[in-house]
Amino acid sequence: MKNIKIIDLQSEELQYLSYEELLEEIENCASIKLQVPKSGIGSDSLYIDIISDCLDASYTIEKIASTFKNVRIDKARASNSSPVFLLTIENYETKKLAEVILTTRWAFQSPQNDINENSFYNVRSEIRQYEETITDINLFYPEIIDEYLANLVNGAYYELDYEVIAGQLDYFPERKFGYWAAAAYNSDIQKILLSLDAWIVPITFNLEHTFKKLGYGDEISLLKSLITTENNKLIAVSDHIAVSIPTGKIVQALACLEEVIAPKNVFQHKFKWTENNYSFGDAPPLDCPYNFEVFISEFSDFINVKTKFANIVIFNPTIIQNINKYEPYKLFKEKSDIKLEWSKISPEKFEQLCYDIIYHNPKFDKTTIRKYGKSNSRDGGRDIQAHTNAKPGEKPLKYIFQCKLKNPNDSLGTSNLGAITDVLEQYGADGYGVMCNCYIDPTLYDRLDAIEARRNIKTETWSILEIERFVAKRPSIKDRYFI
Repeated sequence: MKNIKIIDLQSEELQYLSYEELLEEIENCASIKLQVPKSGIGSDSLYIDIISDCLDASYTIEKIASTFKNVRIDKARASNSSPVFLLTIENYETKKLAEVILTTRWAFQSPQNDINENSFYNVRSEIRQYEETITDINLFYPEIIDEYLANLVNGAYYELDYEVIAGQLDYFPERKFGYWAAAAYNSDIQKILLSLDAWIVPITFNLEHTFKKLGYGDEISLLKSLITTENNKLIAVSDHIAVSIPTGKIVQALACLEEVIAPKNVFQHKFKWTENNYSFGDAPPLDCPYNFEVFISEFSDFINVKTKFANIVIFNPTIIQNINKYEPYKLFKEKSDIKLEWSKISPEKFEQLCYDIIYHNPKFDKTTIRKYGKSNSRDGGRDIQAHTNAKPGEKPLKYIFQCKLKNPNDSLGTSNLGAITDVLEQYGADGYGVMCNCYIDPTLYDRLDAIEARRNIKTETWSILEIERFVAKRPSIKDRYFI
């Protein structure tokens, strides 16, 4: 039976292995796992040392990934608990792999004898040449170069004399503002700019695709916000969320945008919010002919400031806890026509829509949501299950949801749901929800109120009225099911 061999490229034992000995060790293995040391972030290392570590790791990983087709890259911990990149290589050509291992070892250690000095200096020369190309070439693992650039721009530049970095700042003007070009887009003419807590994405780029490509997640959900002021601070308010707008970070991004992306002499760091975006409060003191809109991520992890030339994405905004004073639901004007084309939805699609509504509902922990089978399957009266987000001193509540697709002009009554209390007892639920694309009959409301009162059970009701308003504020959900 073929085994799996782990090789630490930083191990000094590797120095004393001959080509023939290494060939023998890896010849009959099912796969080889190479440990590539990760940078020393969080340690006492100088930023110059950190970027050197990043560069060595990137050079090695790119060399291996470009040589072998079947390579998987994972982040892991070595036996001494130090962080490493773990490269799993399968279906490899043994001789070629032995050559690459014996070459790349010199990226992480110095030779202990004169015999290997030429090989060592050749590798160091290759790494210096590689450094000159990292903003131009396509990379298999661009995240490491982004880490390199983040530590270069926000750390190493401050450890070097200005004369040393002046040429780079002229060639990469975004770095003057703490930004660098995302390595994942090296081959694109237009660049996406990253900083430690913000992105600048040209307006021509698809924002959802950008988030996916940069590894942030498969899905984003943006809610349009209204702007108000409080204590001379700008506040964005949307649906169930209110956040403080970091104007300093926005102005910094705008200055970078003006320097790098926007046409020259268009604006000078000035901005105003659209008239429709303002609900009340004093107007901002700055003025310019270009409007800005603010969107809040439904999960409160970032805000997006949309300008004529770019989307400015700012992460980890300050959440306003007492949102009720802003009366967010009264601030928004409903669209005159929010009706959905229910004829496009099958029972199975409707259950998936209900899943998405629960997923985007801040009341529920999205990691606990489960959809049981397909529509009309034997789910025991339980289409979806979810737990609420835990509150201090309280346990999460387990909810059971039933989903019913009917004629939108009909009503859902008690006869359509069966024995609700039996379902609650069978699954030990603390809450019960019903979701439908029609109206809810008064008798069903009365039945749910009685269950709440007698059994201490929480209930959720989503009729066509609530669902259509919820979807109207979330274009990504509407596009997924109704276009």
